[in-house]
Amino acid sequence: MRDYKRWFTDVLKQSLKVRKVAVISGARQCGKTTLAKHMVSEKVIYKTLDDVTLLKAAQDDPQSFIKTTADTFIIDEIQKAPDLLPSIKLVVDQNNRPGQFLLTGSADIRKLPQV
Repeated sequence: MRDYKRWFTDVLKQSLKVRKVAVISGARQCGKTTLAKHMVSEKVIYKTLDDVTLLKAAQDDPQSFIKTTADTFIIDEIQKAPDLLPSIKLVVDQNNRPGQFLLTGSADIRKLPQV
């Protein structure tokens, strides 16, 4: 089991080295959040939209919510606030640096009507 987690962690780290945004999606309770939390460090912040206060902040002011000085901003359960996606797109369209965002969700965000 440890090698399995390490393999996914390595794939995710590599993806963040070349992509501006990486997405972990899958069924509920399959380890997305656990994998994302393994990425947290001094330069990586994690916020979950399961927290109702954070969810409200994301919904009320998406542009302010995504502002960060962190190298990578992890947003867990992104499907709860799909209005964040245009703000994220705007940021990454203006900055080509890889690894800016890691998004997780149990829904395929590409299939959400708002996307």
